[in-house]
Amino acid sequence: MQINSLLLLLFLTMAGWLMLSCKKEIPPSTSAFFMKTYQADSATQATYTEQMPDGGFLIIGSEGAGRPVLIRTDKSGNQEWMKIMPEYWFNLNPGISPHWWATKLGPNLFNLQGGLNITNIDTSGNVIQAYQVSSGGTNWFNGPIFQTGSNYVVPYCGGWIGWRDSGNSTLVFDQNLKYLRIDSFHDTRLNGQVLQYFVYGVTGSGAYDICGDKYTRNNWTYDDNAKLFIARIPKKGPVIQTIIDSGNQSIEDYPEFQIKGPDSSEIFLGARTDWNSNNSYPIVIKADNNLNITWKNTFPSAEGSVNEYCISPCNDGGFIICGSMQKTGYTVNYPYALKIDANGNKVWDKVFDTKYNGEFNYAIPTADGGYAFVGYTNAFGEGKNGNRILFVKTDANGNL
Repeated sequence: MQINSLLLLLFLTMAGWLMLSCKKEIPPSTSAFFMKTYQADSATQATYTEQMPDGGFLIIGSEGAGRPVLIRTDKSGNQEWMKIMPEYWFNLNPGISPHWWATKLGPNLFNLQGGLNITNIDTSGNVIQAYQVSSGGTNWFNGPIFQTGSNYVVPYCGGWIGWRDSGNSTLVFDQNLKYLRIDSFHDTRLNGQVLQYFVYGVTGSGAYDICGDKYTRNNWTYDDNAKLFIARIPKKGPVIQTIIDSGNQSIEDYPEFQIKGPDSSEIFLGARTDWNSNNSYPIVIKADNNLNITWKNTFPSAEGSVNEYCISPCNDGGFIICGSMQKTGYTVNYPYALKIDANGNKVWDKVFDTKYNGEFNYAIPTADGGYAFVGYTNAFGEGKNGNRILFVKTDANGNL
């Protein structure tokens, strides 16, 4: 009996060693296309990603307290490290949503903006510089920082505040991102009330090129649905502007993102809502240097309502758009991607089944010709409920 007991004990011990050995030897995922989630707390989401020279990715997002979250992965999306930036650098003003804009400034430097806070970090998550822009109101950054010459500029919006001026301003920083000044312009110069806008260029004479949405008529009420516009605002003199008006007061447009096109053009992504059908869908506009509209296209979906958040240039001259879709008759939003060509024609679109609510906030083309998307999903795991950072890598046709 003793011998049998010893043999059984030896067998169980060896089996345990074998199981542990096998567990250690399980390699990480090496798939070129994948869907991954990561979690820092119960309210985590990603708003930016960049592919690194080694093929891996840096993902930037935020957690429930509004602190930036950085995740470094390998090329197959396996997490290498996660960092949550110290809270005392990034306390947000009351009422400001904890959403971080991110901009790549160089091979190893990123700029983050959230609420009224600015910081510069390297690709290892080390803080180079962090500060808050003082304000007497509840203004917020409305877009990523934009380099023009040796300076950087960023829109600084007051939004719709009733019957008064919106308080539109542009913050100007030097090449080291040191704050220099604030340039303001008034709604009366634009013949309507500005709601939100992006700065997309500054001319040699100091005129600002902006795109955004506004109430185009002087009554400035919610009954007058907002319309998209682009404008060149000189230091003095008349403003040059183009209104992108559907001609239908039941349709409202909202600015989402802007990027430089491959031929010195500007590409604007907007969200169009038709209040008659209560559906939303993307509108994309291309404008030349003289603010002339080259083309504009809308992309309604027969499947449901689309909320879009970002547009990025692709290696083939086209563009990738991402956001979420709520299918007709459903209450769940699923991550959504739309590929268009250089002339604004639809190539393909995809809805990604994450089983729970989810969306894409940012998309980029990858070195292998595919696409990487980041956002969030409500998929639960690791003993924590709530949002998880979502990272999806697809092939050139949006397939996993």
